[in-house]
Amino acid sequence: MHVIEGNSVSEEYAREGNKHFKQEFDIDLEFFPACSPGMLSPELRFQKYKVSTHGRKFKREIHVTEKACFCTHFELWKRCAKLGRSIVCFEHDARKNPDIEDYYDLKFKFERFVSKGSDYKKDDGIAILGQPPCTAYMMSPEFAESIVKAVYKYMELNDGLNMQADTFLMYYIELRNGHEPVRRTVFKQSKEYGQIIDHGPKDEALLNEPINK
Repeated sequence: MHVIEGNSVSEEYAREGNKHFKQEFDIDLEFFPACSPGMLSPELRFQKYKVSTHGRKFKREIHVTEKACFCTHFELWKRCAKLGRSIVCFEHDARKNPDIEDYYDLKFKFERFVSKGSDYKKDDGIAILGQPPCTAYMMSPEFAESIVKAVYKYMELNDGLNMQADTFLMYYIELRNGHEPVRRTVFKQSKEYGQIIDHGPKDEALLNEPINK
């Protein structure tokens, strides 16, 4: 789970999140220091303005917090590739969607994701668990390596990044799946629970299947 060290709001979100995931899924989270506006990754370059998500002509500057968020996920993608194993990423305000009342085994979901690896065609090395997508997702090291390379390539071709992390992640997934994104979606994040695992009940039928089937 990401936490902005020294930020009282982020640290409180993380403490509550740690208790929440232990209670809901019996999972102990490992905290990962998030980048702050004053500690951006030196490898990343950003354009002044971000691309319009609705094709409008007016320009909006990329906010420093959007840059920091991108840097945080980028560092995690690099770590995943270096570790050579799949990871689950949660932002500090990620929570189980309160509309999901049925039992949901997140550990099983992750074990299944790891056992299938990059051959898991349903997820293709990336499993988005909520909206906006960077709130919570599972990622294989193969996917992590490929998206890190894509970030470097995109920076070179466009003289810097002009998207926030959520938009870039979905943009890359669409291109990877052979689809040219025609419209980039605007994601609105709830500070209460982040809409995490809103697709969870769909996997309920898988709980009785052998993991290595």
